Amino acid sequence: MVPPIAAPRDASLWEETAIALRFTALLIVVNVAVLPLWLLPPVGAVAYPLANGFLLGRQYFDQVAVRRMPPDQARLLRLRYKGRIFCAGLIIAFISLLPVVNLFAPVLATAFMLHLFGGFTPAGGTRGPQPGASRANS
Repeated sequence: MVPPIAAPRDASLWEETAIALRFTALLIVVNVAVLPLWLLPPVGAVAYPLANGFLLGRQYFDQVAVRRMPPDQARLLRLRYKGRIFCAGLIIAFISLLPVVNLFAPVLATAFMLHLFGGFTPAGGTRGPQPGASRANS
């Protein structure tokens, strides 16, 4: 049985905008840092997928996590599971390279990250409502 996850919450427009702006800044910094490595073919061929794996994992995790918990808790959870999130980002990056499959990559990536997120245990302990427990906001 898949453990339950918290019910979706309503994130404010300002909260979502702040997350998007922080990610955009990170995206620019990472890509500018990796850009010189393209001059070194073997290094660039490795650095580019690693950078994109990092960015895609973080983006899809934030997309799913902020829908289920406040941003500060999502950040702590992301730091706790950064290795798994990075590996998931690498998988998403390689799925995005496949013809035809890349058309469905955003949907597959979101579902994949939601599945991973459901298995993460927040620092506070429980994942969400326990089986059989009634939800207050149903």
